[in-house]
Amino acid sequence: MLLCEFGLADGADHLGTGFVVNLEALFERTVVCAFREAGIDVAAKHPLAYGRLQGTAEASGAQFEVDALCRGLAGGDMLIDAKYKRSISSANLHQMVAYSTMTGIRRAAFVVPAGMVADRRSYRFRSPSGVNIDVQIFELATDAVDVAQWRANASALAEAVRYA
Repeated sequence: MLLCEFGLADGADHLGTGFVVNLEALFERTVVCAFREAGIDVAAKHPLAYGRLQGTAEASGAQFEVDALCRGLAGGDMLIDAKYKRSISSANLHQMVAYSTMTGIRRAAFVVPAGMVADRRSYRFRSPSGVNIDVQIFELATDAVDVAQWRANASALAEAVRYA
């Protein structure tokens, strides 16, 4: 959108300054912003602390961060991980199960760019005690050409998550 606006869509036609955009970080912030603009109670980069054992004593460790923790949704709280990628890996699934276990929240979701992940069926993990962790996949359309369309796409994502 920026390059077309400034007539730089054909890079060979114009010399100019180059820049790098971290698309993964931008995508994460866009997803969080979509929830905030829709009035969803969202905590970005919500910390999940863990400790380290020194003998029998626990010392403070480090922390994981979940991209977004959405509270007060119709079906209950939900952990969100924004992934700018083409597939959901087993490592991604392990991460969400760990986050769910640490928080006690049994609903989680990946948000991916529309059209990039072919298989968007939900996942269900069942513990030996019968507790389910459900992980859904939602899409954010990234084909907008103006701010109004970006807002509409963000709103559609937020509404899908709100009532999931």
